[in-house]
Amino acid sequence: MSRILRMPATVATWLALHVVSFIIGTISISRARGLGRLLGRLGWRWKRSERQRTSEQLRHLDPALGERTRQRIGARCFEQMGETVLELISLAGKDLDRLGSPPRRGGVAIEGLDEFHRRIADLRSDGRGVILISGHIGSWELAAAITGREYPHDSLFLARRYLDEVEQKWVHGIRSRLGDRLVFQDESLLRSIRWLQDGRILGMLTDLDIKKMDGIHIPFFGKEAHTTTAPARLALMSGARLMPFFFIRDRHGYHLEFDGHIDPTRQDGSKEDQIRQISMSLNGAIERAIRRHPSQWPWMHSRWYSTPAIVERRKRRRARPSMDG
Repeated sequence: MSRILRMPATVATWLALHVVSFIIGTISISRARGLGRLLGRLGWRWKRSERQRTSEQLRHLDPALGERTRQRIGARCFEQMGETVLELISLAGKDLDRLGSPPRRGGVAIEGLDEFHRRIADLRSDGRGVILISGHIGSWELAAAITGREYPHDSLFLARRYLDEVEQKWVHGIRSRLGDRLVFQDESLLRSIRWLQDGRILGMLTDLDIKKMDGIHIPFFGKEAHTTTAPARLALMSGARLMPFFFIRDRHGYHLEFDGHIDPTRQDGSKEDQIRQISMSLNGAIERAIRRHPSQWPWMHSRWYSTPAIVERRKRRRARPSMDG
């Protein structure tokens, strides 16, 4: 009965999302970006709690930042989020020749693909896999799309499922049209390990507070933040090297930036020490990228929400059903 009652809302959501896709998909990418910036400015004005959180969390970037500077970076952050989302929807409605180096006229230019190929080839030269590490900076969705397009048979990008089935199908459709090849967080870990042991590529976004994945508390911008240990554990189990890379917006389109790779076979100490070392190195790489481009990261996200006490309460709630059973 409840499913029947939800049907009108489900149909309305499906219709709204597909109307948006159709409209944005028919306009030029540059116009979609402009509309996205406008929506971002409106969001900055209307979303008071997110605006306040953004301004407060920007203190982690530099405690000396004044209110005016934090407001300027925060407003641009909202614009960047809107620009990125509508750019993706517009691009998904067009052919993939609009994305690349060089793209078709009116497309999205990407600089650094040759270096991307060279680095991955070097890291795979001895048959080991590669774990690509990135964050929600610049256009993380295009980072996944370009990886899937350049390595259609050898790459997967780890993603989370949306709780709403209609939203999940809509997002998955956009990602598929852009060239993403995905594996979901709730799928078998063994699949990812075997994929890497076969010398292939797995991409992961590790900068947010991923509540459904186990983690540890380590520094991020000088404050302890709950951080997933999945990349470190996968690297240690498979021998795959980790390569941080970032898909950064610039006035010409995008360019790729890289940090130093991490070899799990060169870590010292116990297994837990190695996991901590690798995880801290990855946090450091992401932090450096954000410091270079602070307005391209979602400061409105509650990155430092999951304190040790909150994580412990969450674990007890998860364990309760099995204990009761």
